[in-house]
Amino acid sequence: MKNKFKWSLPLMVGLIMILVSSTACEMIAPVLEYSPTKLEFTTQQGAPNSDNQSVDIWNYGKGFFPWTISKDKDWVILDPTSGTAYGDKKANTVTVAVNSSNMPSGNYTANITISAPGTLNSPQVVLVYLQIKTQDHQG
Repeated sequence: MKNKFKWSLPLMVGLIMILVSSTACEMIAPVLEYSPTKLEFTTQQGAPNSDNQSVDIWNYGKGFFPWTISKDKDWVILDPTSGTAYGDKKANTVTVAVNSSNMPSGNYTANITISAPGTLNSPQVVLVYLQIKTQDHQG
């Protein structure tokens, strides 16, 4: 019995140290943060593109990480589409626009995905809502 106990105690201490180390790493690891969680655009059918909006991306943790941002609909325009976020919590701003010039009136949705491999909270999705109103005809 003594041999089994002597072997188990170092193993238990080692496991506890691994758990404490992994928790400590999470506290100092890069953390992807962003704002806002959704964007809403409204425009008239046939009108020029609506005003631009923005998404801010920053590192709430330590160190730095490269990030990319992508879209699932062609009518969403992103600039820039990649960058690096440092632990200074200074935001990287992505300009978001919509190109609705050839779209019929209606309600549309898209997803913008922010990816930062190796960080906590990655990936994240920003929802985009677009409402294209029917042109008013007068006469």
